[in-house]
Amino acid sequence: MKIIFKILFFIACINCSYAQKKVTHTITKSYIPLKEYQKRNKEPLSKQDSLNLIEKDGILLILMKENIAFNKKGTSVPYTYKDDSFLAKYTKISFFHKNNIYNDSTTSKYWKKPIKLFFGKNIPNKTKKSFLHFAKNIVNQVDSLQLYVVKKVEDSNYIIYYSSNYEYESRMSNNTYSDSYIHWKNTGSQIYKGAIRIRDDKLFNETLRLHKMKTLFVQTLGYFTFDNQLDCENFFSGCHQDPVNLTKFDIEIIKYHYDYGICKGTDLSTFIEQHKDAKKLLQKNPNNKMTFFHTFE
Repeated sequence: MKIIFKILFFIACINCSYAQKKVTHTITKSYIPLKEYQKRNKEPLSKQDSLNLIEKDGILLILMKENIAFNKKGTSVPYTYKDDSFLAKYTKISFFHKNNIYNDSTTSKYWKKPIKLFFGKNIPNKTKKSFLHFAKNIVNQVDSLQLYVVKKVEDSNYIIYYSSNYEYESRMSNNTYSDSYIHWKNTGSQIYKGAIRIRDDKLFNETLRLHKMKTLFVQTLGYFTFDNQLDCENFFSGCHQDPVNLTKFDIEIIKYHYDYGICKGTDLSTFIEQHKDAKKLLQKNPNNKMTFFHTFE
């Protein structure tokens, strides 16, 4: 059997989103790694399934049944390669481990829909203007991330407010420090709501409030944490120098987080395995073409 090795890499990605409205169909037989197939299908392999196994460059692949991914509306995007050093930093920053307890089932979080931002009424216009300049400079560099301001709180999914104003997010109402909060869907790890609460009674001037606002906003573009092994000039080192500036590396982290050449919202163990297997195939043959399939769901 002649197999077309433009492998649709990891059908775990069929729940990922893609911005362009394009439809792709194919009758080509499609294979995925057996390890990934078994994660999605808990039942033992049938005799027929066993006949659909092949080995390619040391990786066991299985034929996808009924062209599952291709019967959906979507598009295929080439795998985005990053070296091991970058991936080690990225995984530390983007996979937040609760209570600092390592858990390989933790997932990365991201915004699928545009951020619709509402400001609390007592935030000065100068502060809002400066913040928006900072935020839009980030968003404009990331293809699949959007932000715009709304005038009504009911039209928003992201609120920035001072604690002396109305308490928009009850989960932070008793916090003694400025903080942020995000909500995400358990399936797909998509953030759908966020808030920043600035303790204006603790931060005594607009410079300090703006600084904290910017810091918390960047963190809520994912469920980002910090890597204290990075140089202090980088935002993701956690040094938080004033003014808040993002380096080329910081922007690269955010752009990669929203890159469709990876499967966004996956758990850490799957993320690591995907890249390990992708690199193994590429090392065997650099001409292998790795592709992620994203649906419009």
